[in-house]
Amino acid sequence: MLLAIAGIWVVIVLTPGPLLLMTVRYAAAGRRMMAFQMALGAALAEVIWAAGALMGLQALLSAMAWVYDGLRLAGAALLIVIGIRMIVASFRKTPETALPEDMKGSNRSAWRWGFATAFANPNAVVFFSGLFLSILPAHPTLGLQIAAISLIGVLSLLCDFSVACAFSHPLVKAAYGRARHWIDRIAGCVLVMVGLRAAVTR
Repeated sequence: MLLAIAGIWVVIVLTPGPLLLMTVRYAAAGRRMMAFQMALGAALAEVIWAAGALMGLQALLSAMAWVYDGLRLAGAALLIVIGIRMIVASFRKTPETALPEDMKGSNRSAWRWGFATAFANPNAVVFFSGLFLSILPAHPTLGLQIAAISLIGVLSLLCDFSVACAFSHPLVKAAYGRARHWIDRIAGCVLVMVGLRAAVTR
């Protein structure tokens, strides 16, 4: 049971998406600590989603559809803003992370944006209110609930940390430095398109 959750969750975390894209970008730009901070924020958000699912999240979203719509639109707006900032920053000569407070409190900024991106991710709502609960028994014990929530958090951290370490290799950083402007423009456009799709898809 926990093994099934672990396998599915690892695939979801490592599937290319907004959070993975930004983690890779930070690491390749030589800002591995910011990538780690973003991973910490995202892991906390995902632990909150897992705990919420076990405490009746699905019933809440079914009874109050506006809660889901609000999260969906907030996540879409966040992705669009980040994407636009990345595109604008790509036209500047000085490398930037395209997130606020880049030079002051940058790690805290990355932590908050990692949390917000993961928490407002519509896919998180779908997974934790559906597939996650379907794998667990109808009435899981407290120990099983704690184990499942902990597993989500630990795997999120391990996967994101591994990605950050892999893409912070000197060869990857050198390649990113040569093509940074075009990579950021393409990545920014992808985030904007994903955000627009999330905003219009229910």
